[in-house]
Amino acid sequence: MPDLVVPTPEADSSSRAPDAGSQLVERVLAAVDELLRRICSASTELLDDTLAPDQRRDAVDAAEELASWLGSMNLAAEAGLTRQVQLALDESGSAAGRALKIASLVDDIRSSVRLTIGATTGHEDTARVLAVGDESLASDAAIWVIATTFDCTAVTPWQSPADYPEECDCVVVLSAQAPEPALLQALRERYPKAVGIVRADRAGLDDAATAWAHTVMAPDTGPDRLQAEIRLQVDVRRAPIRVAVAGQESTGVARSLRGRGADVTAIRSIGDIVTPGADRPRSFEALVVGADVAEPMVEALAQRIGTDPDLRDVVVVHHARADGPAGLRRHRGVDVVVPADVSRHDVASLVEGLVHRTRRSLPQVRSGRRASAPATTRIVLERMLVSSHREGRTVSVAVVDLPSTSDVSTAAAELAAEFRTDDLVGLWEGDRIVVALRGLRRRVAVERIRTAVKRYDAAERTAQAGVAEFPYDARSSVELVDVAVSAMERSRLADGPAVVAADWRQEGESAPDVMIVDPDAMLTSMLDGHLTDKGLDVVTIGTGGEAASWLIHDRRPAPRVLLLEFNTPGLDGLQLLRQLRRSGCLDRTRVLMLSATVRDDDLLAAFELGAQDAITKPFSMAIFDNRLNRVLDS
Repeated sequence: MPDLVVPTPEADSSSRAPDAGSQLVERVLAAVDELLRRICSASTELLDDTLAPDQRRDAVDAAEELASWLGSMNLAAEAGLTRQVQLALDESGSAAGRALKIASLVDDIRSSVRLTIGATTGHEDTARVLAVGDESLASDAAIWVIATTFDCTAVTPWQSPADYPEECDCVVVLSAQAPEPALLQALRERYPKAVGIVRADRAGLDDAATAWAHTVMAPDTGPDRLQAEIRLQVDVRRAPIRVAVAGQESTGVARSLRGRGADVTAIRSIGDIVTPGADRPRSFEALVVGADVAEPMVEALAQRIGTDPDLRDVVVVHHARADGPAGLRRHRGVDVVVPADVSRHDVASLVEGLVHRTRRSLPQVRSGRRASAPATTRIVLERMLVSSHREGRTVSVAVVDLPSTSDVSTAAAELAAEFRTDDLVGLWEGDRIVVALRGLRRRVAVERIRTAVKRYDAAERTAQAGVAEFPYDARSSVELVDVAVSAMERSRLADGPAVVAADWRQEGESAPDVMIVDPDAMLTSMLDGHLTDKGLDVVTIGTGGEAASWLIHDRRPAPRVLLLEFNTPGLDGLQLLRQLRRSGCLDRTRVLMLSATVRDDDLLAAFELGAQDAITKPFSMAIFDNRLNRVLDS
């Protein structure tokens, strides 16, 4: 839709609404009017003292929906008036007096909303945002909040690309359901350099959508958090990245980076790496070492950066040749080793992506002896994971739940005194505390957390905690927290210990010998009976999502062998394998793929992801037993 806004009649003609389009303004006002109409209908009946219970309930629901919606749009005064309507509908007293009060409040709400929307000034940030929304209340609220800050163009998923702006810095896709792959493909092709943000159910996104999106946010993410994520992503990409290159064979990568707008400098010795200070900023954010640089120099450069606290955020990429039959050698302190035959453009893309990811986690906040704000906690934790991965160290992440009566901020600050200064103690999602312990395995971390919680609160079982270990249990901050929370909830339901590790299981719960993940009920029933007759413990699951919940999120005991069909509903076999590999589950199980028809490239992908063998349907039980025994013995 065109970037044109028509002021509402009640607004001053000089005022200007955000550039999200006049159609968005009209939809917002129409939605408000419809909800107010339902309230007014009840008010009229109330005035005549004939308001039926179902009419009153409908009016209360309308007021509750409107208050929530206006609140999400940061129209706090209008939301407060709407809550007064709810109270008037529920309170006792003169029906006529309540009806007149409601009518007066409705007029105030309608006038205030129109005046506020019409008088909103233009955006305060020059970043250009394309918001693709489905015209739902949640979508319109989010687009409106975005438009109060950014130069926003609003379109619907079914509009022609001709309505899209020529350029944009960020594309936001807002959808209650997973967006169509064709839409994301069109956006990817039209804006290859734009930030991609999707607010939708992650389970419904395919690999291509997940790869395109720089951020995937839950469907219930509020407009404020969405707006903050846009600002963060845009700020991360605004300044040109600063890269140092070493070696003659890195000049091609340097040219490609300069073509992308990067600030590139060449270094010839360790002395060219200068520690930043108060009077001089850090000169580069990434170091690319060419394949012609001698091994001792590679080690010295990596060590120089890895051991200087002021340089540890520098990303080190070694564009290297294979080191004999053993393949590529990764030096300590090097983040990524890239084969020399990888194109310079691909290496430049890799460096750019790594720097952007590092920038996301770089606000200079140290954990110290105080609790961090929730957003800061995520940033610092992600930075800790990156640093630990570089140094080859583990990190244990604990989530602590306190009684609802506790002041979580105060508790976090007091708990911080129980840990080292290089550990992290902060808030997570407002009502939980996250503790990250650098260099500790989860078994040790469980005891450490248990001791700290007891010292903080001597009362029995008032606090609970789950502990997950990086990189064994998960590879990102959000996934680690999810795994720790899942362990804590399992223990709570089973009346287990107050502090548990991610792999905790109820006494008597054992790992199955075989897990079958296949939607074919007849085949799974046949295999279940056959394997049970052989004395094996079998679990049958119909979808990849259920298997992911069992093995990854719930951390239940992994089977000795996973029989996995390529074509499972929702999360297919290859997608499940990728998730199992990322989560470390493939270290504890063996995989035998099942399929009636499979392409060679899918089969190869399965083997590369960690499958041990594959068998084609239909098969005889003799061949199946032979393949299964071979996988069990491996």
